[in-house]
Amino acid sequence: MVRDRRRVAGRGQRRLRPSEVRRQKQTRRAVVILSASAAAIIGVGGLLALNRSPPTDPDTGCIAGQTVPREHTVVLVDQTDALTTHQIAYVKALILAEYQRLRPYGELTVRGVRADPDDAGNSFSRCRLRRGAEVLGVASNPDMIEAAFKRTVGDALNGYLNGLHDVPSAPRSPIIEAVDSAVDAPDFGPTTHDRRLVLVSDMAQNSRSVSEYAGPGSGLDPSPAARSELMRDLHGVAVRIHYVHRPDLATIQTAAQRDFWRAWFTGQGANVKLGWGLQLVDGRR
Repeated sequence: MVRDRRRVAGRGQRRLRPSEVRRQKQTRRAVVILSASAAAIIGVGGLLALNRSPPTDPDTGCIAGQTVPREHTVVLVDQTDALTTHQIAYVKALILAEYQRLRPYGELTVRGVRADPDDAGNSFSRCRLRRGAEVLGVASNPDMIEAAFKRTVGDALNGYLNGLHDVPSAPRSPIIEAVDSAVDAPDFGPTTHDRRLVLVSDMAQNSRSVSEYAGPGSGLDPSPAARSELMRDLHGVAVRIHYVHRPDLATIQTAAQRDFWRAWFTGQGANVKLGWGLQLVDGRR
């Protein structure tokens, strides 16, 4: 009975000719190829969209029309006393490391600590551009991107770093005031999500408001009025102090001085580390 049912069920079914079988196979193969091609096109389109660079300012490398970066690192280099050749080499390596640490289009600003805290002197400010080796060749031209980096950032940064040798010393070192000037800038406000303040300094404060040079044992003890004027809200700011030792400042550069600076920045809400070494170019918080 089973064989009879199979025979009945099979009645009326025509056996396909070889040409029809080939045609069906070809149709299925074409469908598979078209599906794979469509997936590849969508994938490449998505890769292009992800890897596409936004319009940027040709002079700064920052996103065109953007006034406040999402990420900003400010490096303050205290050259109120001359830096040695070894120290300048260290500063160069530090600035390059801080630049490389940024995400694409994050901003790096380098400025000096000078007798006038509002005078940044020969400053440098550029946004982080991707290098040729950091992009996928299928979506971008690495050689063109590397050329754009050199044109916008590389040459200007090299010029700035080479100019560190030519900065004269100054009669005052208003470190607190220079920090305030940098923090008060509109592109370093709380709307900037990732803020980082890097100091290269002997941290020997000397200004009209607060001075460690006022006399023997003067130390750092801002008056209540000076504290009120000089303190800022540094919540969310990472402060990294690269502490420059100077033999002629042995009576000033004490453990108490370093404790003051840690407490000064911590009291304003900052995440602060003090030391000497490129390990202070740390990972992200």
